[in-house]
Amino acid sequence: MRTRKVCEGCKNTFYADGEDILYDNYYCSFCLPFMQKCVVCGQIFKTKSEVLSEIGICKGCRDEFKINTGSNFASPWLIIRFKVFQRDAFTCRYCGRSPLEDKVKLHCDHIVPRVRGGEDELENLVTACSDCNSGKVDILLEKDIARKIIQRKLFI
Repeated sequence: MRTRKVCEGCKNTFYADGEDILYDNYYCSFCLPFMQKCVVCGQIFKTKSEVLSEIGICKGCRDEFKINTGSNFASPWLIIRFKVFQRDAFTCRYCGRSPLEDKVKLHCDHIVPRVRGGEDELENLVTACSDCNSGKVDILLEKDIARKIIQRKLFI
């Protein structure tokens, strides 16, 4: 059954047929191909073209990345990686070492490894020094240990 809805993208009314819903919001057939969820912050945003939607990052996150790094290159992985490092205060979540004090190289580690179905999402990523990351490889941590690592307080 077709019902009258308001498009969240352009605010025009249209008749929805059930296939016009994306991320729990209704979008008209014009806006739907251009709507995307930011892989960094989760915000729904409208791209200017279907080609730009492949980037998957909203303007706010791209601008923040540019301000923080001085770089125009906005690869989704680089932005997510930077957000993880920033959240973890550029400190290894496993051992507490940092590049400034301990001269270690930091990596972005998947709590649930990608080979075991882990996603590239902030909740599944932690900062790890190269020693801890290479030691863990693709080992799946027990849920209790993973939760403690995520909740560990960082002393800065």
